[in-house]
Amino acid sequence: MHKQSYISGFLGDKRPLNAVEIATIYAALETNLIGNNISLAFAQVIKDERIKKECIRGSVIATNHIKIFSKILEKDYLSAPTSWNISISPSTESPFSDKLISFHMSAISAFGLGRYGLSLSQCTRKDLILSFTQTAADAAQYAKDWLDIMLDNNWLERVPEAVDRKDLVGV
Repeated sequence: MHKQSYISGFLGDKRPLNAVEIATIYAALETNLIGNNISLAFAQVIKDERIKKECIRGSVIATNHIKIFSKILEKDYLSAPTSWNISISPSTESPFSDKLISFHMSAISAFGLGRYGLSLSQCTRKDLILSFTQTAADAAQYAKDWLDIMLDNNWLERVPEAVDRKDLVGV
């Protein structure tokens, strides 16, 4: 690499995706495909309307992210992974509690946000950085909304913390 054009991506010609960028986009797609299926499956069995609404919203967000990243691959004539919606059971009986479903959705949305952060550190094309930044913002808001659900239901346990020495010595 000798030219600044390697990091181009907003206007004019874009260089082809490099192997690391393809891998990060593919991983983001797989993460969203799995998240979409989990969201749909939970929405199908959950009874609490607020939690159901958030599961459906998760599916919509994942679908939008899938479209964004699939389009990027398609512009370089690369194929994107496909959905596994057929693997979702037709059951409407929940095998899990609302609390467990909420905890799981909170965890996978936080994982997705972490995936986007890692992806940002691995991309050099400006348009990819923008795409990952925008999708990370969606994921951050979604993770926060799950945190709110867990807090509102008193389902979140306090994580062990360091001792507050200032409080102990009265400073």
